[in-house]
Amino acid sequence: PYQTQQCVSSYLYRNKAALIEELTKKYESAMCTLSERKRRRSRTPMERRIYHIDPDLDTTQLAQRNDAHQQREHASQLSAERYWVNTIDEALQSYVDGDVLELSEGRHVMSGSYPICGTLTVRGVAKSNWKTLIENECQSAHFIWCIGKDSRINLENVLIRQCGSHAGIVRLSLRAQFTAKNVIFHCNGLEGFYLEHESKLWLDHCVVLNSVGAAVHINTGCKCLLTCSNIVHCGECDEHVLSGQGAIVIYGTDVNYAEHLVRQTPSLRFPSMDNVPHMVLSPDPTLASMLRGRTYLYVQECKIKSN
Repeated sequence: PYQTQQCVSSYLYRNKAALIEELTKKYESAMCTLSERKRRRSRTPMERRIYHIDPDLDTTQLAQRNDAHQQREHASQLSAERYWVNTIDEALQSYVDGDVLELSEGRHVMSGSYPICGTLTVRGVAKSNWKTLIENECQSAHFIWCIGKDSRINLENVLIRQCGSHAGIVRLSLRAQFTAKNVIFHCNGLEGFYLEHESKLWLDHCVVLNSVGAAVHINTGCKCLLTCSNIVHCGECDEHVLSGQGAIVIYGTDVNYAEHLVRQTPSLRFPSMDNVPHMVLSPDPTLASMLRGRTYLYVQECKIKSN
């Protein structure tokens, strides 16, 4: 039995190493693409672009708005370039690090074909999150997939609903960071959040509904921060997912604990319990050494029920 366990363990670690190498290559390629886009865009001194996404505008209206803004841009010093498009996918094909996507009220369809790298903010212009809907009706591995240590995704004031075939509503890989504020994640009978490779998730005033399996899967070394959020009606099963997972599942093995002991990770001590999410997302060197390799779950003023 011990030899069998050793074989299984080595097989899993070989697969994990191959997966990380593949993701690293994909991330490096995406960052090169972002750098090339930024170099080509440098016709103006503006460092970022704000995409106004409105599916109701026709081609003529889009051209008129973009031309009018370019004329104002040459006449005055604006803080950011503004650009109008119809879909989120159009913006994801040309965005660079630091851009902002502003979504009009209504329904927006996203294919899930574009992993997100770098810093990107996506927000609905309406204060009520249910007025701005993002759906994915396509066959894709994941709905929103963020890759890499430089990925900082901020999501605000939207409703996200899964409709296609996906393995998760949000996947975070290779130390990516994802923050959401005032967002409803309607999993619609599909899988929820998947955190891997020491990635970080912060849900603030959010709701996660109706996922198959756990709402949040936290792998070794990842950080999950939940503040004033609700996880409701998750943990159902289907032909692929076992029942009884509840709202949150934390994964770990004896090997992970052995690595923790060998590494001699310092005991985790926060200077204070005020503003813990910000300290975890942007730790100072001392706190970073305490958090390195450690799986951390923080829950404050949340409702987790009927799972």
